[in-house]
Amino acid sequence: MLRHGLRTVIYGAPNVGKSSLLNLLLGFDRAIVSELPGTTRDTIEEVINIRGIPVRLIDTAGARESFDLVESEGIRRTQRQVEQADLVIQVVDGSRPPVNLQDFDGRKSLLLLNKCDLGAHPEWREFEGVRFSCTERLGLEDLNQSIWDRVMGAKVKLADVRVAINARHQACLQRAKQLLAAGRRSLQDAKSPEFVSIELREALDAIGEVIGKVDTEDLLGRIFSEFCIGK
Repeated sequence: MLRHGLRTVIYGAPNVGKSSLLNLLLGFDRAIVSELPGTTRDTIEEVINIRGIPVRLIDTAGARESFDLVESEGIRRTQRQVEQADLVIQVVDGSRPPVNLQDFDGRKSLLLLNKCDLGAHPEWREFEGVRFSCTERLGLEDLNQSIWDRVMGAKVKLADVRVAINARHQACLQRAKQLLAAGRRSLQDAKSPEFVSIELREALDAIGEVIGKVDTEDLLGRIFSEFCIGK
């Protein structure tokens, strides 16, 4: 999941707001939004970050019967994406009564009742789902929380999450930690900036082995320009 992202399929009938949801979560217009049914005919994938989890959003063609060959191919691809999904967000028009709700056979899914700014239909009262409005930007935090709960089973707190790293990365980070501690002691002992910079430079190099090469000259220059070493 951390490497490839949580495969999250946005699923639903035409004109329920799937592409609008994708654009809203991305923060820019990635998918074409139109009142004409069947506008989305192929899958669109983008990655966002929700509370530290990379989420691969997949917008899909509206699920319905169609005699159009191109749209039918898009719907077939929708079903294939659902089969491969880690999570399915089933988007419905919450202002209308429930029709053709899908059961994903135990697959992790959540129900998103869009268009609730138009007034939620009373028949949705018994359904558990996220009340949402793409036009009013309502329900974003509830959606993020629901995605987190589906992934973590509502049993893990964000503060409890640990990222699995390999042995080389672990050794690099441990070395950086020791060097930073030594640098802090040197600052407290009012040692010369040149001496402290050696330890900080080595700590940065150790971290650079994990995340990529860093420019230590500018960073060290900025650190020592803002520190009063004698205090």
